[in-house]
Amino acid sequence: MLKTIGILVWACALLLAPASFAHQTSDSYLALSLTNSRLEGRWAISLRDLDHVLQIDENHDGEVSDSELSRSRSKVESYAINHLKIGIDAKSVRIAPSGFEIEEHSDAYYATLLFDVLIADVGSDISVTYSLFNDTDPQHRGLFRLDLANRTETAIFSPAHPTQRFSISESRTTVSFLSFVREGIWHIWTGFDHILFLIALLLPSVLHREGGRWAPASSGRAALLNIVKVVTAFTVAHSITLTLATLGWVRLPSRFVEAVIAASVVIAALNNLKTLFAERTWMIAFSFGLIHGFGFASALTDLHLNSSSLATALFGFNAGVEIGQLAIVFVFVPIAFPLRKTNFYQEVALRYCSLLIAVLAGAWFFERALDRRILPF
Repeated sequence: MLKTIGILVWACALLLAPASFAHQTSDSYLALSLTNSRLEGRWAISLRDLDHVLQIDENHDGEVSDSELSRSRSKVESYAINHLKIGIDAKSVRIAPSGFEIEEHSDAYYATLLFDVLIADVGSDISVTYSLFNDTDPQHRGLFRLDLANRTETAIFSPAHPTQRFSISESRTTVSFLSFVREGIWHIWTGFDHILFLIALLLPSVLHREGGRWAPASSGRAALLNIVKVVTAFTVAHSITLTLATLGWVRLPSRFVEAVIAASVVIAALNNLKTLFAERTWMIAFSFGLIHGFGFASALTDLHLNSSSLATALFGFNAGVEIGQLAIVFVFVPIAFPLRKTNFYQEVALRYCSLLIAVLAGAWFFERALDRRILPF
């Protein structure tokens, strides 16, 4: 029993320790377009990420001004192009900068590099090797779109998958689909606010209220029913808004979404300490799952895919999110269920894990709502 208790404490600490990263994702958006034997590129890179590596915020006021970025343009272009290699039929080609813009995405401002890929002929395949921020941020992802005459191809670059190849004549829909499944899994496993929301909902799932106190669920069937309700409600809710947001039918400000996500974690955790929604945890899961869907959608909305490519990306990404979510459930439940009858679980694990989650998420909420850093990490 002591060993099992130790595992639960370790699991809770493991979940909380890296959670200071909250929902800070790092993505860039790279697009190539092949038109009439001319290959052109557009690459949007977050100013926040560029500043972390190149220190372009000269006065250290927390914002990159137009003048600061203008002075750093050549440095930014050189850094980016040195981390991108394009080949035609396995032969490297030269990349020539052709423009520089600033654009606002759903989460931040981005520097957008325009460039020409100097090719003699189209060839039969295009290879892209992407290594931006690989040495400084292993969580960074490069979301890629290749527009051809008859179709659009997509890919996701990461340190584990830095090179992708595309045939001019043959589609790679299955490869693209699997890459978005993988990205969906990664997105929820690195979105620690989503994880803590799920954990806060799962903590009481093996218990029930009895005389104003938590008591162990009477049977495995009762506990499983609670878990199914919570997971299903969360899945249905975030799938709805993930789809609506990715299709562009509903838009909410990123800062508002991230603040409400943090608030949802606080409420879910406080519900374990003082019952706010009786035993209707699934209602919390559904209500705030709608907001979490907007958070998930941030990884897809700025890629600007056409309808067919968007369907593949959306379905694959959502499938990945569900796989990542179920993996967390399958790890948590076998540990929590046998411990549900112990005073340790009912008083210590439930109470103090929920309290820690609430405090941490509360700090995230104020950081996001006020756009100010509170936590020292």
